[in-house]
Amino acid sequence: MVECIGTGGNNGRVADQRDGGDNRVNEQAMFFLPACNVFINENFALRCPALFHGRLIDQLQRDAPIADLMEAEFDAFRNVETMRLCAAAERMRSTPNAGGSSVISEVLSYELLKRYANAELDRTEMEVTYFPEGGSIVDYTCFVQNCTVGVSVTRAMKFQGQYTVDDAERLLVKKLLGLRRAARNCLCGHWSKALLHVWAASPRVAALVQHAYWDLLPAEMRDNALVLVTVANGPKAHLIFHENKNGCAM
Repeated sequence: MVECIGTGGNNGRVADQRDGGDNRVNEQAMFFLPACNVFINENFALRCPALFHGRLIDQLQRDAPIADLMEAEFDAFRNVETMRLCAAAERMRSTPNAGGSSVISEVLSYELLKRYANAELDRTEMEVTYFPEGGSIVDYTCFVQNCTVGVSVTRAMKFQGQYTVDDAERLLVKKLLGLRRAARNCLCGHWSKALLHVWAASPRVAALVQHAYWDLLPAEMRDNALVLVTVANGPKAHLIFHENKNGCAM
């Protein structure tokens, strides 16, 4: 992977623009990154804050509970169907999951962590067992250096209407509580840290997720997982948000 150094926006937090004094992000608020690195491979470029890698590793390896949100931008060079993925990502793509239409988002989540943080796949979604069954689960577990990480992947998007900060708050509450329940009920492949990977359909949506996380969630809701918000840019990332149950475009 090629690394390039560049510059970005302000301080990596949501632009401080409010709408009507109701503590909501203004429609023009954007998702900014500070001075950043750009990591490039044959499939995509990942733009992230300059200290992203060290911060990611530090948060996963620290003994204290995690309470942090990190940001990145993902630019696909190829259509997802033609990407040359690593062997473990290909295994995820060809292995049955628990249902739904999120295979591509999960596969690219792992591919991103593999390429950027040298993550090694541990267990796929159906290889992690729970009791009782039928509750919250993780999408995969992986090793990042000497840390086992349980990863839940979700998409911040809306098929009808405009995505709002209330939508973002509901998504974060649901997924962070789900990670906590999954860790409690897991029978095998226990993880020491949890990561919630949120794919955002636009910079505006990512800004709303950031706002909901930092300003609306209670502290106790944030202290069990690292949240990674990734804006997926361009038409080649279409399948992340518009995949049918067979892993094809809708």
